[in-house]
Amino acid sequence: MPQIILLVRFRLQSGGSDKELFKQHLIDLFNTLAEEPAFVNAIIHENLNHPTEFMVYEIWNKERDQFLIEEMTKPYRKFYENVLIELGIEREVDWLVPVAEWGSTLTDASSIPPKLDPSP
Repeated sequence: MPQIILLVRFRLQSGGSDKELFKQHLIDLFNTLAEEPAFVNAIIHENLNHPTEFMVYEIWNKERDQFLIEEMTKPYRKFYENVLIELGIEREVDWLVPVAEWGSTLTDASSIPPKLDPSP
């Protein structure tokens, strides 16, 4: 099954005063997302070097176009999008596909690729 990985960066513009509120909104959102059939995994990260930044790593069993049509139109997404606007949070999304994976079998690239033959 095709997979898509989202790498989402959030930057709080309020000097961090809404950090705990936003973090709770993210946790609530992913508690809901985790119930979706195509959801595989997600990790919410806080940036130790930049305390007003969060990053989310998500894995979905869908292709990008399918994800946009089926997941981004869910009713709970509207509330989440409004939270970003109300709190003045910048968001940057990178769309990735898995190539190789070590230490888990979360993606469809979990088999270890063969090593290159070092001989000429």
